[in-house]
Amino acid sequence: MTNLDTPLGEGDSAQVIYLRYADAEQLVPILEASLASMLGQQPSTGKEGEQSSFIRAHKDTNALIITAPQAITRELRNVIRHLDIRRAQVLIEAVIAGGERRDRT
Repeated sequence: MTNLDTPLGEGDSAQVIYLRYADAEQLVPILEASLASMLGQQPSTGKEGEQSSFIRAHKDTNALIITAPQAITRELRNVIRHLDIRRAQVLIEAVIAGGERRDRT
């Protein structure tokens, strides 16, 4: 909760992105690695040493909360759009047949 109380850096924006198919908690490490790559290092820090760019998952709503400069947020939204896809489904049908064996004696 302390991250919510810190002011955003200049040009930073906070966005909530609701996912349809992917699991928010599983995407966070992937997106954090992308964020670090986009920033060319570890996520940047604010004036008080607080992290100014970050990604969090909200489990109850399966949403991502992203705080980063707008250009980076756009890039992350693009990555999310490609990862939040419907998985292929397989239909399996089975027929169970029963029978009795009768000996003729």
